[in-house]
Amino acid sequence: MSDESFNVEELLRIWSAESEENLTTMEQTLIVLENAPGDQEVLHTIFRAAHTLKGNSASVGFTHLAAFAHRMEDLLDRLRSGRTAVSSEIITTLLRAVDVMRGLVPAALAGATELPASAMELIDRLAAIGEGAMNGDVAAVVAQQPAIPAASARRLRVDLDKLDVLLNLTGEMTIAAGRLQRALDLAGASANVAVGEAYAEVEQRLAEIQEQVTRIRMVPVGPRLEQQARTIRDLAQSKNRQVRLAVEGGDVELDASIVEQLKDPLTHMIRNAVDHGVETPEVRRQRGKDPVATITLGARHDGGAVAIFVRDDGAGFNRERIAARARQRGFIAEGAALTDEEVHRIVFLPGFSTAEEVSETSGRGVGMDVVQRNISALRGTISIRSEEGKGSTISIRLPLTLAIIDGLAVWAGSERFIVPMQAVEECARMDSAMRAAGTTGIIHHRGQPLPVIRLRKMLGTDDGRVTPRENLVVVRSAAGAAGIIADDLVGEVHAVIKPMGKLLQRVAGVAGSTIFNDGGVGFILDVPSLIEAARG
Repeated sequence: MSDESFNVEELLRIWSAESEENLTTMEQTLIVLENAPGDQEVLHTIFRAAHTLKGNSASVGFTHLAAFAHRMEDLLDRLRSGRTAVSSEIITTLLRAVDVMRGLVPAALAGATELPASAMELIDRLAAIGEGAMNGDVAAVVAQQPAIPAASARRLRVDLDKLDVLLNLTGEMTIAAGRLQRALDLAGASANVAVGEAYAEVEQRLAEIQEQVTRIRMVPVGPRLEQQARTIRDLAQSKNRQVRLAVEGGDVELDASIVEQLKDPLTHMIRNAVDHGVETPEVRRQRGKDPVATITLGARHDGGAVAIFVRDDGAGFNRERIAARARQRGFIAEGAALTDEEVHRIVFLPGFSTAEEVSETSGRGVGMDVVQRNISALRGTISIRSEEGKGSTISIRLPLTLAIIDGLAVWAGSERFIVPMQAVEECARMDSAMRAAGTTGIIHHRGQPLPVIRLRKMLGTDDGRVTPRENLVVVRSAAGAAGIIADDLVGEVHAVIKPMGKLLQRVAGVAGSTIFNDGGVGFILDVPSLIEAARG
């Protein structure tokens, strides 16, 4: 590849990233403008983003995109000068234009040189708004826009100072490795001491590099939370609700790969809040509430993890309605007494919904079970706190990073496994009265029945040895609690997660792998699936 082609590719990469930044800025500030139509600074911010988008597109030769952005800029200039008044209809049209532009960017990178018919029609609509001639259904126009697959490349902008630290540590690591090599070349009684000192230095530098790489991957969660403003606006309009967004703890940092995967769970949680929690303005007035509801998206540090929460000031979870629908659908038996925790757990069951009618956003029983599944895949847990008539909070607790895990190493037959520490409630020795013979069973622990699963039989690592005294590891997830029976407890470990080979990716009960300090391979357990297997 020539230097010239490399430069063009790099230029287009930068243009694509900056286009997305400008589109995100426009989307978020348009929603702010809708609630503060007289805010000139907000208007200037939107105008500058559109102007930059137009100029950047023209500079890389995408004149058709520049023409589209120019029409957006013209309308924004009329709003800025006061020649056209800000309205919800205009905001909706501009937001649709942002959506179309998001599709045009990857299309241009793929070779498209002209605007599709739907984009041309939206250009005419943008021009007509300024003349007071907007008619028809904006959504219908945009619905004709063909879906353009977005580029799959994953990018992350990194602070230069962090890279400098990593570079320095890499240099120190090279020096330490050189010392270790020289020590290994030595002969004589002093070799062992020299090797030990060199190895200790290498180990220290490796730990520092690992920490720095982890820190580089950390990004603030605030932008991901603020991006949900568009989701809240569109849902509120479709449900005849008035909702404002509040963001707390936006500076809390998470691994970038986790932040990437938060969009779907957050969208489902917000949808649940708008569909089932937030009341209409009329009902809220009758109950003495502000007709405009507030949905708060927030983040906070929770020990060695991060808690992400969605809080609303709506009606809260209707305990009786959930229980009645669960009985009707056969999820629970008639007359069963349920705690609040058990009622809330029903919400996450596949196929469960309290909606009376099926709509575009609810009633199909698909939503909160998706949240449960996605959060479990991120090694997280989820909980609900609700007060009827006052609102509810759905919290998800996530590890800071998916690259490293704190866990409890255990032996089961011929293999070592790691139980994620955040799922461990307690460890205990199993006496003869507690021991079960099969793969799964029920034991009495602390006066309560506890489903258990024998790890060596479940995962096929039974080497035939008889263990005189087994160990019980009590674990918990959103699905409940269970016991994992292991042969021996090794202790706490700080493990780097390695990708699974294709042959092992479908092994039930295993979520990942790692390499121990002695070079041996260990497997990281998928606690939710093990609990499900134990509970039958």
